[in-house]
Amino acid sequence: MAIALIINIQPALSTTIMPQQIVSTVSPPIPTPDWLDALRWLSYNTPTNATVLSWWDYGYWISIIGNRTSLADNSTVNSTQIALIGSFFMSNPYNYTGVLEKLNELHDPQYILIFEPYTMIIVNASSYYNNYYGAESLYPELCILIPEYPAGGDFAKSYWMARIAGYTNNYIFSNFISYEQVNLPGILNSYIYVPYANDALNYYAAYNVTLYNLMFNSEVTESSYFVWATCTSNDIPAFWAFESVPVLMPGANYTLKLEYLPAPGYSGPTTPPYLLLQPPPWAQLVYVSRPYGWVIIYKINYSVLEALARNQTLTQ
Repeated sequence: MAIALIINIQPALSTTIMPQQIVSTVSPPIPTPDWLDALRWLSYNTPTNATVLSWWDYGYWISIIGNRTSLADNSTVNSTQIALIGSFFMSNPYNYTGVLEKLNELHDPQYILIFEPYTMIIVNASSYYNNYYGAESLYPELCILIPEYPAGGDFAKSYWMARIAGYTNNYIFSNFISYEQVNLPGILNSYIYVPYANDALNYYAAYNVTLYNLMFNSEVTESSYFVWATCTSNDIPAFWAFESVPVLMPGANYTLKLEYLPAPGYSGPTTPPYLLLQPPPWAQLVYVSRPYGWVIIYKINYSVLEALARNQTLTQ
């Protein structure tokens, strides 16, 4: 009886040391210290007068646990401020003059905090591309990252960021968000939200929207202990489900040509991986939470942003 009790009590104890709401941020709730880890990092590694830009959901956690000033808290009293934050997150990160103007409106925050939960599935890439395309995969196996699985992160909330910022429903689903199918072990025939992509127009929301660019770039995944422990330490590359994968396709006269094809198990529009290599130059990735890497913190480099904005203005 004692052994049976110990087995059941141990996971319960690990849950009780965390605030219940932080434990239940995702759906279904998964006990993880990611939030507490990120807030502790904020408290010990940023100036005491630092201000943090995030979606309003996390304002009290940043203020009370992180001991730093948030630009909007959970009271949602200041709807104008929340609309400004939504407008910033849904803006183009490479419109440097526009980004600088929006940050100035928000009184020049020093840090940006983003929350994006995801899961990971390892698939056999060689057999998949050979069977479906007669192609030769550059990698025997792939780690496929599924955003918003579990749900509850800023990508799903970006719908409301856009609505509150003034975008219409039709505009959101034709510029920001797509609803696509994945067919992978454990999530067979499921539909997930992914960044909108229109290959014909070369418009990729994962690259052209500030929030998405900050959460889905390769620097984030390479800094994630979760991805490293499962994938890259075993020489398995990690790709987001909506990210196209480089594959060698048969060419003329027995040659091979490099093409970018959808990841195994995903049938929607794709974003080229070279667009997701790094965040915009004005955002410096400073921390990715442990163990899952779901909370991401950037420092805003205003000197770089101001130089880019000045040069962009002169070019125009």
